[in-house]
Amino acid sequence: MPNTQRLRPMHFTLIWFNSKDLDDLIICQLLSMFKVVFPVNKLDQCLELLRLIHNEKVILIVPNEVLESMAPSIQPMSHVDSIYIYSEEQINLELWKLADSKFKGPFSDLLSQCRLLQRMWHSCHLAPILSNVLPSNAESMDRTSNQLDPTYMWTQLLKEVILEIDNDFEALRKMFNYFHQKFENDRVMLDKIIKAEKEYRSKTAITWYTAETFFYDILNTALRRQDAETILQFGPYLRDLHEQIRQLHAIQYPVSSFKPFTVHRCQRMGRAEFNKLKTNIGGLYSFNNFLSTSLDLDVASIIADSIAMSNDQNLLAIQFVINIKHSQNDIPFANVTEISQHNDEKEILFSMHTIFRVTDIEPIGNNYRIWRFVLEWNIILRM
Repeated sequence: MPNTQRLRPMHFTLIWFNSKDLDDLIICQLLSMFKVVFPVNKLDQCLELLRLIHNEKVILIVPNEVLESMAPSIQPMSHVDSIYIYSEEQINLELWKLADSKFKGPFSDLLSQCRLLQRMWHSCHLAPILSNVLPSNAESMDRTSNQLDPTYMWTQLLKEVILEIDNDFEALRKMFNYFHQKFENDRVMLDKIIKAEKEYRSKTAITWYTAETFFYDILNTALRRQDAETILQFGPYLRDLHEQIRQLHAIQYPVSSFKPFTVHRCQRMGRAEFNKLKTNIGGLYSFNNFLSTSLDLDVASIIADSIAMSNDQNLLAIQFVINIKHSQNDIPFANVTEISQHNDEKEILFSMHTIFRVTDIEPIGNNYRIWRFVLEWNIILRM
């Protein structure tokens, strides 16, 4: 049975200098995005805190007027991932940004800055998604094929098992009991589980997923790590989520009146995986998690810019441009904007195990840190 630490998602700690500017709305948004939020008002207090939490990844928000006095101390700190500059006046930060890509901004509107942080936070969850490069003749795949990627076969078979699970009160009770035991010593996660147990209903599966709650956090970590035990425990919820997407798909995208459209997604990718995918034009690419995309290119662009400014040169930002030309596929997708917790993102959510054909790959800009991958929704005969 996997331990609690192995199931935990990645979190940042946020330190907000000059926190007297924070109101209740901003505080609530921040607490929903970060595991820990430290409001500080003194320079020495901020620096001491940074030294104490040197094992945590930190995002720092500072006003422009203290930047010059703080920068020499905080720049060398490797655990400081990003430094967001807040200023009510128009200022030029280009020299700072050239010196260190940690510096971002300036921002004059605290609420919009929170939204950008939310995008950045969300992009960290977009990064670790389980995917496969598949042979280009996948249309003829069957159970005897020796060309299938083992991960592809594993996730497909697991999905088939999960979708056969009967959903009833007892199945949900067992699911929540399992996670009560796994997180009995983690007060933060246990509170999320208790809240979900009290409020969850089958017809709200998508809302719970897009809210990045207990379901989103633990499920995506388990899917990425191919943790079969945890995934099977999520069986009742996965079935609810798939079924709600399927029902919405039937209403929103009838074959007789379907109109082609394009969605976008951005995520981090290591160079090794990128090099494998870059040579696969004409081949197939599968996403084995539930796949979140957006009708809005700007959402993907914001995330791409954030990733490209990372200090880790091994990470690339991949903008997937996905052309949906038909709805004849047994993997349903749905526009979840009206029931999503991020209703400004115009989200299209795909069920597990989507497969696309790679039609084009090209760099965006001159630094080769952001790449555009054009994918096409593919008709695949399932196993």
